[in-house]
Amino acid sequence: VKECLAVYTGIGSEQALEVLAWANSTVSRLLRLVLERDLSHLEGSVKRRNALADPLLALLADVRRRSAVVAKLELSAEVLRDYLDYGHKAWLDQDDKHAFTVRTLYYLTTLNRAFELSDQPAQTLLDYLREVNALPSPIGGQALRLAEQAASIRLAGFFDWSVQEVRECVSRFQSAQKILKNLPQLDLLMRVRVLAARTSMDALTIFLMGGLPEEINKPAYKAAAEHALLSLSESDRPLVTFTGDLKQLVTVTCNPDKSTVVAGTDETITFTVTLMDSDGNPLSGVNVYWSAELGTVETKATETDGVVKAEYKPGKVTGWDTPQFWLDLFEREYAPTVEVTIDAEHIVIPLRSMSPVPLEAVPAGQEVELYATIKDIHRNIAKNHLTRWLSRDMDDGGGTVVYRPDQSYTNQEGVARTFVSSPTGGKIQISVAPEGGVLADFPPIIFEREEQVP
Repeated sequence: VKECLAVYTGIGSEQALEVLAWANSTVSRLLRLVLERDLSHLEGSVKRRNALADPLLALLADVRRRSAVVAKLELSAEVLRDYLDYGHKAWLDQDDKHAFTVRTLYYLTTLNRAFELSDQPAQTLLDYLREVNALPSPIGGQALRLAEQAASIRLAGFFDWSVQEVRECVSRFQSAQKILKNLPQLDLLMRVRVLAARTSMDALTIFLMGGLPEEINKPAYKAAAEHALLSLSESDRPLVTFTGDLKQLVTVTCNPDKSTVVAGTDETITFTVTLMDSDGNPLSGVNVYWSAELGTVETKATETDGVVKAEYKPGKVTGWDTPQFWLDLFEREYAPTVEVTIDAEHIVIPLRSMSPVPLEAVPAGQEVELYATIKDIHRNIAKNHLTRWLSRDMDDGGGTVVYRPDQSYTNQEGVARTFVSSPTGGKIQISVAPEGGVLADFPPIIFEREEQVP
């Protein structure tokens, strides 16, 4: 179906599926309309007269119309997916995601022009829009100020423009948060950006010129004229480009109180994260987010001293884990690596996890395979755990055994394995002794003595 839609619409198969969803339909609905359609009893003239009323033809016409827009604007499947997921509301304040109006077309064109103005991948701007629209609500104080600064730096980087110029634009937004979040705001920023490149005027001058009243206002005209003359006198000056860096906004430290924790327990590792601004002042009320593969860490906000203590809670899988943490609109950073391990001081070997032994005497020269699963008291599997094999002659006759091997490391299932034989024969008890002090005995095994050649 995807390939058929792609051929019909002239766009990629992934884009075609998103266009179908945009047209408020699905693959199953499309197939149902095709299967239910029966025109065998209609004459040609009647078919033509009822074509517009045919739901299948109406859907195909709508899909073709929207696909033409997608092809013209070169909208990717990711753009369409984000638009349908949240963008219709967040970008356009439009409740109906399936609506296709002149306003929708204009602002999708605006988004496409934004992609063309940058040398960076379109996904960079899409990531920005998703992140700023996912900011916590409410947000205020130092957290809001930090987010506003970070947003301006990221936009300046995308459009290769001065951070100050971007801030001049966003300061004109009619919203409490001076953060670009939607396409009308993006449209304003782009207009000023293009005009600044063409005229060599800075953003402030453009706003002063554009805001001059019809009636004579000498102070306003004077300020605009002074800025305009300054821009003209520096017309040969190259356009100010991006020089910002997110890392200059915050100094971050992250330290754990220990490096190991036992899996499947209530033990935790406490990470202490400290946030300071560029002047060395603590940043309070700023959320610190976490992700980890072998455990969980809850999101918390910094206290008044700029410090937040986050607890790493291990899961049931052992291994090395390097958690990541980040702030709103900032890149992820790696925390120190920790180890989720077993309780090596409390090893157990359940009897049901030990291999059975032969009930009859083992012929001379024949090997017996023995194995056991090593765990701790929390039922964590002891992977790569050193294990030794020991023996004792139950008849005190000096019987000996040969192991292959006599010590080894458990595999990924926590299984220790060896092959044992006895050149002397006898009633031998084999024991498995994993590192940690525990000892588990197998039932005695009788090995036949090798016959001596006269």
